[in-house]
Order: sequence, then structure tokens, then C-alpha cells
Amino acid sequence: MKKIKISLIIFFAILLLNGCGFKIMKKDGLKGINFVEVNTAGESRINYYIKNEILLYSNKESNRQVKIDLDTTKKKTIKEKNEKNEIIKYKLDVITTVNYNIIGSLEKRSFVVKKNGDYKIGERHIRTISNEKKLLQVIQKGLSEDIIEELSIKLNDL
Repeated sequence: MKKIKISLIIFFAILLLNGCGFKIMKKDGLKGINFVEVNTAGESRINYYIKNEILLYSNKESNRQVKIDLDTTKKKTIKEKNEKNEIIKYKLDVITTVNYNIIGSLEKRSFVVKKNGDYKIGERHIRTISNEKKLLQVIQKGLSEDIIEELSIKLNDL
């Protein structure tokens, strides 16, 4: 009796999930798009990484041509201080504004992606710089994934 109930529950769960219109989001949605121009402003290291990640999905044979402008700002603020008023943690905010338009269309669209994180001060200055670079790499990767996902959604809706 329990096996029948469990199998019925599983059957209806599969039936409901298949019928709800849920689709797994693939990054292959950008494969039919040719990124003709990717202009950058602001933080050059971050933009360089994002630009290369976007260009990996560019298809040179595609007729849909898109121009992208990236404007990235990085802001480092103090997050925590100890009793001696010494800084022990920094907060790093990275904001990227993405402006894009399909060539042949007069309409420009844009969106903003924000990522942040914090890192501890090391005992030596080189350790602090290393911590900041590691955090920046994590933020860059997250930004590029979010931008690619957002572009995939917005460009495939058109």
C-alpha cells in the first residue's frame, strides 16, 4: 500500500513539473548572436575578463549582431575596525552597467549587475593584496556569469 502511494506521489510530481512550463536555462541561447563590438569603460581588469567571457559565446556567422558597452566601477570601503581603531575588514562593491543594442534596431537597452564581498586584512601588506585579488576574481566570475545569463534572457526574448 505504501509503495502505491509513493509511486502515485512521484508520478503526480513529475506530471506537475513537466506541465508547468519550467525550462532549464542554457547559456547556449547566446550561440546565435554575433557580438560585433564590446566597448569598455571604468575598471579595465574587470572589463577585460567580462569581455573575454562574453566573446566566448559570440558566433561570427550569425546574422543577429549586437553591440555592447560595459561600464564598471569598483568601490572599496571599510567594513570593520577593532577596538584600537585599526581596519580589519574591507568591503568591495563592483557595479557593472551593460548597455546593448541590436544593430539595425534603434532601441538601446541596459541593465545593471552588482556584486560585493569582503576580505580580511593580512598580517603583511602582500597578504592583504592577495586577499583582495582572490575576492576580485570571485566577483569577476560571478559578474560575467550574471551578465551572460541576463543577456541570454533579454536577447532571446526579442
